[in-house]
Amino acid sequence: MIPETLLNIKNYLIESNLHLSSPLKDGRLNSSFNEDEIINILKTKFKINEPNSRQWFDFSFEEKGDFFPVNIKVTTTNTADNLNCKLGIYYALTGLLPDFSNGIDWLNYFEKLKENLGTKIDKDYYFLIINKEAPEDVFVNTLKGIKTL
Repeated sequence: MIPETLLNIKNYLIESNLHLSSPLKDGRLNSSFNEDEIINILKTKFKINEPNSRQWFDFSFEEKGDFFPVNIKVTTTNTADNLNCKLGIYYALTGLLPDFSNGIDWLNYFEKLKENLGTKIDKDYYFLIINKEAPEDVFVNTLKGIKTL
């Protein structure tokens, strides 16, 4: 289930006539730059928390006392986009905030995942997706909501 705050964020971005800049030749770098632009826009309207650099989510918020981590994806929606975030996956599958870094080796990661899998099943990892070619095309999803890989 998508939290009301994230649906409000999506609708706000759709209605705000969002303009994404592209100052660089590398689309991946532009997407990263756009994420910062989007966060700055959201901070003017919503109570969101911005983590330190290199965290496993781009912003978070609380709703009814629950924590919601959100990853922003700025994409053409025409290509496969990656998700290599061990910590976000761990959170969605265990419901626990990770007590390790994204640099954890895979063996230890899977051991921790096996140990804690399903501890809290009502948690998820959320995505705010913006089409860079049509910024009014904004949608949300969750890791558990992805039906096809």
